[in-house]
Amino acid sequence: MFIKNEDIVGYIDIGYNHETVCEKCLSEEEEKTVLEANIITADEAEKSDGSYFCDRCKEKIY
Repeated sequence: MFIKNEDIVGYIDIGYNHETVCEKCLSEEEEKTVLEANIITADEAEKSDGSYFCDRCKEKIY
């Protein structure tokens, strides 16, 4: 499955604490280790009824 960068709004299960992280809070180092399974797309966020929140900045994802 090919995912365009503009479709990515966040990531799940990131780092030692398995955090949910928005696009702006993801570090460059973490970005290098992201797997496709960790990506939250705009479509997934829409379908989730807004249940994704960034564990770092506490903002709603998407």
